[in-house]
Amino acid sequence: MNFQCATQLDCDLSAIDDLHLFLREAIADTFGDGATIALTERIVLAVHEAFTNIVRHGQDAGREQPIVVRCLATGGDDRATRLTVELIDCGRAFDPIAAALSRAGSSRGGVDWRGPPSSHNIGTTGGYGLSMIHSLASDLSYAREQGRNHLLLTFNNEGISQ
Repeated sequence: MNFQCATQLDCDLSAIDDLHLFLREAIADTFGDGATIALTERIVLAVHEAFTNIVRHGQDAGREQPIVVRCLATGGDDRATRLTVELIDCGRAFDPIAAALSRAGSSRGGVDWRGPPSSHNIGTTGGYGLSMIHSLASDLSYAREQGRNHLLLTFNNEGISQ
């Protein structure tokens, strides 16, 4: 089963309610009654944090551009088993994965993001949101294409056999 949907949101924290509504509808369309409350909240929290980071840190004041949010559901015959949420913005180039790993003093595969934030060596200057996103998502990837940041957060529904 494949399912795709997208929306464009203002690069402003006032768009958070619209983001939550969009995500909850996409999750329901993707997993149906197979979406637990825990899975739904995990997805909403991780994407909320990523969106907030883009708004607060990725845009130059007065030059805010809309943020595109795309959802792609994949896997399974009757029902999707995986949801990938892509956030696309025109802000400054910033690879949150490389930044977090640099802070942790490690290579891409060397940090166990599933542990408590204190184990990630992220320090006191921030980075807890990134740590949280890493721990909530099943997979995370970043690309800079045509002047845009593409952050992809993938969530597996372990409650549905893959």
